[in-house]
Amino acid sequence: ALTILYGKAAPHSPMLWYFWKTMSRYWKDANSPMRNEEMFIRLCRSVEAVPQVEEGLKQRALFARSLAERNRVGQPAEDFVYTLESGKQAQMYGLKAEYTLLFFYNPDCHTCVEVKHAMRDAAWLEQGVVQGKIKVLTVYPDEDVALWRSRLGDLSDRWVNAYDQNQVLTHKALYDLSAIPSFYLLDKDKKVVLKDAAWNQIMHFFEK
Repeated sequence: ALTILYGKAAPHSPMLWYFWKTMSRYWKDANSPMRNEEMFIRLCRSVEAVPQVEEGLKQRALFARSLAERNRVGQPAEDFVYTLESGKQAQMYGLKAEYTLLFFYNPDCHTCVEVKHAMRDAAWLEQGVVQGKIKVLTVYPDEDVALWRSRLGDLSDRWVNAYDQNQVLTHKALYDLSAIPSFYLLDKDKKVVLKDAAWNQIMHFFEK
């Protein structure tokens, strides 16, 4: 049905972009109650499948699909190197625990600040970290390392607090970081349990 729709709209560029933006907002946006990654991937494939669709939109759909198909629930998460304040580097897969909680954030983001406070106040998270059942890896993916260092006091020293020194996460699009903050919950084998989740989804999972 999506392919037929895009085929009929193909001669009308403004309508193509309207459908793309509207459907993306409902199926892809982190705040949408209709968010559905499977439908979003089908949307991208439909755009790619119609020969008459302009190249710019096809390339956008192709890139969006490549992001959506990474780190899917049940699949192994993409590994990456993180850098600590000391300059020491390590692989994400080197963290050993029943669960690994990846927290991608920006120190200046208002929502990120609120989430950091909520994380520090969460007794279940503190208990899980102390018991070694949960490893929290906070990752700053941008380039202003001085800003990151100045806000390290906002984070628990029980967490692994790091930054992406070479901006690999962004340049290679290993994770979909179009919305910050973003959580990825991994199991002991580093398979994805929750993808690009909000804090309330993380809380709900562990409260269950």
